[in-house]
Amino acid sequence: MTKGCSSLTIKAVALAGQKFEVTSEQPAPAGVIVKSQIVKANGEPVKIDYLMHRSDDSWLISDIYLDGAISEVATRRSEFAAILKTEGIDGLIAALNRKADLLTGTTASAL
Repeated sequence: MTKGCSSLTIKAVALAGQKFEVTSEQPAPAGVIVKSQIVKANGEPVKIDYLMHRSDDSWLISDIYLDGAISEVATRRSEFAAILKTEGIDGLIAALNRKADLLTGTTASAL
């Protein structure tokens, strides 16, 4: 199960001179937690845990925990709720397009 997860991550960090290590797996109520770390080029480890669940015949990542505690799903949910509250759905779409632009180096547009 961790082979697919680590293969994706290895590709993402290899270009930056970093090393990815799976340290353990443990059962969780919602699936399996894969504990891992990325070792930066300077030797400093960054803990990243993945909550994975089975979907048909494959494994999917449901959440990512940075430093073992900070849920990316909860962080994004809170961020999106704040934007919705202050700027509405159009503001959220604009914010997501800006993030997409930063990640892809292009200009995303609303449908």
